[in-house]
Amino acid sequence: MKANAPTPLFSLLARLKAGGVVSHDELAGLAAHAPPPWWLATLQALAAWLASLFLLSAFYVPVLMIGDSPVARGLGGLVLAAVAIYLFRREGVFVGQVALAFSLAAQALVVSALAGDFIHLETDHRVVAAFGALLALIMMIPRSTPTHRSACALVALVFGLIASFAAERAAIQASALCACSVGLWLTRTHWAGKPYGVYLKAIANATSLLALPAAWLLPAFSGSRFVIDPIFRSLAGSVSGMSYWVFTLCIGALVVATVFHLTRELPLQARCVALAGALAMAFAARFTPGLIFAASLFLAAFQACHRPWAGAALLCAVLYLGEFYYNLQVTLLVKASALAACGLLLLGLRQYLLSQTRTDVPT
Repeated sequence: MKANAPTPLFSLLARLKAGGVVSHDELAGLAAHAPPPWWLATLQALAAWLASLFLLSAFYVPVLMIGDSPVARGLGGLVLAAVAIYLFRREGVFVGQVALAFSLAAQALVVSALAGDFIHLETDHRVVAAFGALLALIMMIPRSTPTHRSACALVALVFGLIASFAAERAAIQASALCACSVGLWLTRTHWAGKPYGVYLKAIANATSLLALPAAWLLPAFSGSRFVIDPIFRSLAGSVSGMSYWVFTLCIGALVVATVFHLTRELPLQARCVALAGALAMAFAARFTPGLIFAASLFLAAFQACHRPWAGAALLCAVLYLGEFYYNLQVTLLVKASALAACGLLLLGLRQYLLSQTRTDVPT
């Protein structure tokens, strides 16, 4: 067995062998495919990206010698994409990270070839963004790593938002992004293990990564002025204050729908109490829609047994609370009342659920 196998995995394999579940040969095969420790994987990834920078620099020199034209960049991108697809067929953290760097560089070159000149955009930006989203989705199809699929899904989503963005639809787009993230994690048991599950997981990672900051940026853009708002004021454009309330209503409905889905097997009384608590929390925290979404994402990720996103949701909830504290448009009395109401509500729900759990346990 490999010496660098993670301790929990090593213990699990040892118990499987002791119980006669797997043979010695099967145990050796499983241990051979065990991932390296996180610190070793991090070092290999850093080394891979450093090597990729040198390789890409050396690759781009002949392209410059041919002439920095859209055709040269397009052909160079296609070559890099072919090399990346080939490298993804080989195993190893180092090779996988090099292939990831080559794939992202290939997409950047091909999209820039369609855009034309690097300084003066010759093609409409919506067309370029739509093409970039399509290219990223195509690069998800061949065999690759989960990190690469998530990165391609993130690129496709960003380009898709750029291609379809409109100030009057900002609240709807952000709400759809949040709903997609929570919905995918809530239904993980239905698509995990399926052939298309790897793609849905990549989309779930990408939507969650975009939805968490979107739940903070949209209120800052739509009239809810925070201390750091002057940094983004020029980007807000014509996003109206109505978007803030539309987004708040959608996020409130999302947390109620999440609780409704998670409590579908509970008794009617407990389910009604949970739904009432979700409605009360959505109302009490209406000035911080990001906090409401963080709660929804935490519930969905926790139910899906995905600890990284559950932890990220809790961390963002703390950040949203800090941001709410420095919100100058809401008085201190309103902020204190909202936070106290949410805290008392959650403590009350916790006590009720604990009492229900004790009641259900047979004596």
